[in-house]
Amino acid sequence: MRGAKRLVPLAAVLLISGPLGGCAVNTGLMGSFADQTSDQQAVKQVKKTENDAEPSLSQRLSALWNRATASSEDDELETVAPAESFEPAEALALVNRYREDNGLPPLDLDPQLEQAALAHAQDLADHDRISHFGSDGSDPWERVQRTGYDPKVAAENVGTGQLTFGELFREWKRSPDHNSNLLLPDATHMGVAVVQNPDTQFKTFWSLVVGAPS
Repeated sequence: MRGAKRLVPLAAVLLISGPLGGCAVNTGLMGSFADQTSDQQAVKQVKKTENDAEPSLSQRLSALWNRATASSEDDELETVAPAESFEPAEALALVNRYREDNGLPPLDLDPQLEQAALAHAQDLADHDRISHFGSDGSDPWERVQRTGYDPKVAAENVGTGQLTFGELFREWKRSPDHNSNLLLPDATHMGVAVVQNPDTQFKTFWSLVVGAPS
């Protein structure tokens, strides 16, 4: 939703220490989940982000110009990867540029992680909610394993209500937990998806999964 009636977008984060020692999964502003050997703990905490005013036509034109000249990253992000025509490759390029700027190796799109991201985004859209726990009680580690991916490390960021991946990416970078997932040093792959459901309050449901195989 846009303008005065637009809902405040949400983002969520999860931290998972997997079955192997030293494996970590961070996910956004929602809570944290830890799996330490046989013990499991879950902490849920929802935190709303600031509501951005709807950009004017002149602001959008300015954003397009800044994207062409690469002079303003924040303005550029407003136009990157709109939900209506979302391309995972565009999101991958944005994440990899950010990782490169921070001295980290790039990620590759992985079909299994894309499957995990899409399944969770669809589940969130079906139930109009934001969480790292699926409607069946699954956590990100379990959802990644279901695809056949054998993770050494896995991380998930989610968000709802953002109109573009660029807008969401900007919010994730400003959140320490989300940001740590984007810059997960051991990650080698990622999958990302968005599902739109106009019959819900949030309208758009995003999921990003990064990981590395065992």
